Amino acid sequence: MMYWQMIKSLIKSEKGQGMVEYALVIALVAVVVAGFIPGVTDAISNTFDSIKDKLGAAS
Repeated sequence: MMYWQMIKSLIKSEKGQGMVEYALVIALVAVVVAGFIPGVTDAISNTFDSIKDKLGAAS
């Protein structure tokens, strides 16, 4: 009987719920950032290549 009461109290407990929510938000942000990094690095690389080409043509 005591075993079932302990299981019921663990199921109803919400102590770890806040931490799980924070972990899910952090994981979502990490996925979004990881998705945008290749596009951002390509844009930066293209910008520097364009500057390099213009400087090379000017000299």
